[in-house]
Amino acid sequence: SPTSPTSPTSPTSPTSPAMVWSDSGRGARPGASPVVPSGERVVDLAAVQEFPLPGVDLAALVAMLGSVPVAEVSGAALVNGVAAWQQVVTMAQAAQAVWVRELQARTPDALRHVPDELACVLVSTKRHAENTFLRAWGTGQHPALADAWAAGAIDTRKVDAILDELHRSGTALAGLQVDAVVADAVHRATEMTGPQLTRHLRATLIAADPAVAEQRRLVERQRRGVFLELAPDAMARLIAYLPAADATAAFTAIDALAGHAGVDGDTRSIDQRRADAFSDVFTSILDRQTTPDGTALPTRHGQRVALQVTVAATTLAGLDDHPATLGSYGPIPAQVARELA
Repeated sequence: SPTSPTSPTSPTSPTSPAMVWSDSGRGARPGASPVVPSGERVVDLAAVQEFPLPGVDLAALVAMLGSVPVAEVSGAALVNGVAAWQQVVTMAQAAQAVWVRELQARTPDALRHVPDELACVLVSTKRHAENTFLRAWGTGQHPALADAWAAGAIDTRKVDAILDELHRSGTALAGLQVDAVVADAVHRATEMTGPQLTRHLRATLIAADPAVAEQRRLVERQRRGVFLELAPDAMARLIAYLPAADATAAFTAIDALAGHAGVDGDTRSIDQRRADAFSDVFTSILDRQTTPDGTALPTRHGQRVALQVTVAATTLAGLDDHPATLGSYGPIPAQVARELA
C-alpha cells in the first residue's frame, strides 16, 4: 500500500486574526456593514478583485461569511460572496484530505480497507470513497499541490485533473520533472478552466517525454471500439472510442452535414441536427444496402442486414398499442415499431 508523506499543515490556524466584512457596493443597505473592532481584518466584499483571499483562516472565513445579512448587501458583494464560499468549500475538502491521509497512515493495507470505511461513514458509493482516498493520497505526494488546495487557490476538480494526468503519464518522468510539471500546473490553474488545464498538462507531459507519450498512444489505440449503451424511452447512446484524429474527422463531417441541413424554418437545435445527420449516414447504408463508396453491404447468413423488430400484427394495424421489441435494444413503444415498419 502507498506510504503516507508528511501531511501539510491544516488550513485552519487559531492564531489568524478575526475577519470582518464590509460592503462598498452600490445597492447595499446603509448601515448594514458591522462596526470593525480594532485589529481585525476587514474584507470589502464588493471590492475583492480576485480569489482566493490570501492568508485567510478557514474558520475565520466561515464566521465572517456566516455573519453577512445576504438580503442587505450589494450585487457585487453577492457575487464575491459566492466565490468566497467556494474558497471555503475547497479549503474544507483539503482539510478533510489531511484527516484521510492520517487514517491511511495508521491503516495496514490502506488502499484495500480505508475506502470501505469511508464509504460506510459517508454513506457513499465505493467509487466515491476510493476517489476521496486517492485524491488525499495523491496530493500528499505533491506538497505544492496540497498547499495550493489547502489555501483554496485551486479547486478539487482541478486537483483531480492534475492527479489524473500525472497518473496517466506513468513513472517515466524523474522526480524533478514531476515537481516542475506540478508547480507549473498549480500556477496556471488560477487562470484556466478545468478543460484548459487538462489540455495544458497533456501538452506539457508530451513535451517532457515524447517517446513515452508515443508508447502510451499506441497502447491506448488498442482499446478503440464502438459501444451501444441502452437508455430509457426508446433512446440509446452510440459511443465510439477512437484515435483523436479519427474522432475529430468524424465530428467535423457530422458538423458539416448538420450545418448543411439547417434551413429557414428548421426548428431543430444544432445538436439535434448533428444527431439526425449522424443517424442518416447509417440508415441510408441499410436502406441502400451499400457502403458509402458503393460497395455492396455484406450479408448475414445470406440475408440482407436490417433492423430486427418483433411486433404483433394487431399492433402494426393500429388496433392496440402493445410494446414491440427492437433487436439489440429491447422494448419500444408501438408507434416506433410502426414507423420502422
